[in-house]
Amino acid sequence: MAYKANKKQAEAHKAFMEDGFKRGVLFWGRQSGKTFFATNHIWISALLDQGLYCVVFKTYRQAHDVVWKQYVPLIPKELIYKKNEQELEITLNYVKNTEITLPSGKKVMVNHDEDLPRSTFKLLGSDQADLHRGLRVKGMIFDEYADQNPDYWTSVYEPMFTTTNGWAIFMGTPRGYNHFYDLNMDAQEQESWFYQKATWRDSPYVSKEHIERAKKDAERKGALSTFMQEY
Repeated sequence: MAYKANKKQAEAHKAFMEDGFKRGVLFWGRQSGKTFFATNHIWISALLDQGLYCVVFKTYRQAHDVVWKQYVPLIPKELIYKKNEQELEITLNYVKNTEITLPSGKKVMVNHDEDLPRSTFKLLGSDQADLHRGLRVKGMIFDEYADQNPDYWTSVYEPMFTTTNGWAIFMGTPRGYNHFYDLNMDAQEQESWFYQKATWRDSPYVSKEHIERAKKDAERKGALSTFMQEY
């Protein structure tokens, strides 16, 4: 696999792929690698353990325009059995007796059961939450959870795990004192939850010069507090 996770991303991957965490909050600021992490975490998880996996965005359009077009091409082509752009769904090939290296560096053997359905992952928009009822999911990531309606978790998405005992990750940037803030506070007090903070400094791909320029622009416009919140 060509994907190289940074330190914070590798720790988060390990928490759910190896350490057995079922719930977690990634409190990651702007340009810290959230969507890049989410896309890779989903397809690697689907490779490891056959089943259905989902990334949930605020809207279907965001899922299509941001992730499908930019990040899905990063998935190794030899793993893709079928793509459905209308449904934002990718089905993976069966993998037999193949050793892969996880983002943590650990090597594991993958051997799919061809009597079971192929692994699939879908990109969802929570603006269409009512259409998602009835799915059985092994893993789910909420991207920018602060922008989504928290009622959908309990009424639509959480019941998807009743027969799979799967994992769910809530990730996003700060948006003031809202439901995501409350979840952040609660997650830090629960030993069974994985919790992690990250900023743009944790990403090796972000230009420090760009960040400094953006900060100066924010100061000049009197919007430094917004800059600090986002980054």
